Amino acid sequence: MMDKKTYHAAYHAQWSAKPENKRKLAANTERWLAKNPDAARKVQRAYRRRNPGRNTAYATARKRHVARATPPWANTFFISEAYALARLRTALTGIKWNVDHIVPLRSPIVCGLHTEENLRVIPMVENCRKRNRVEEPFAVGNRPFAAAD
Repeated sequence: MMDKKTYHAAYHAQWSAKPENKRKLAANTERWLAKNPDAARKVQRAYRRRNPGRNTAYATARKRHVARATPPWANTFFISEAYALARLRTALTGIKWNVDHIVPLRSPIVCGLHTEENLRVIPMVENCRKRNRVEEPFAVGNRPFAAAD
């Protein structure tokens, strides 16, 4: 016979695997994160402490991907200036600023490059809200970009 904790874990795994419940769970999680930012940071910190290997693997993979997305003609001076500007704005305003890739480095639609033309400094809140999406329509040559159907 299963103990109570194992039973609930199995039930929750089965329940959360259903598509309609995944949406409910995501919405509930998003609401909780918005209402409890301090508790969310505490949970994230604890997770990172318990899983240092995953943290290292993620950071290493991200660095490798950014390096591959940086073409030889990219101006590394301007790229480093964007990151310096984000740090400066954070220090001056007390609000966390990030360097955002206008066209994400990884996306199902299009993958951008790590170049100065593809970077902008925006508040972290806006960058987190944007996630991995292309927000504004952008042009390739004289043609507006459109996703293939």
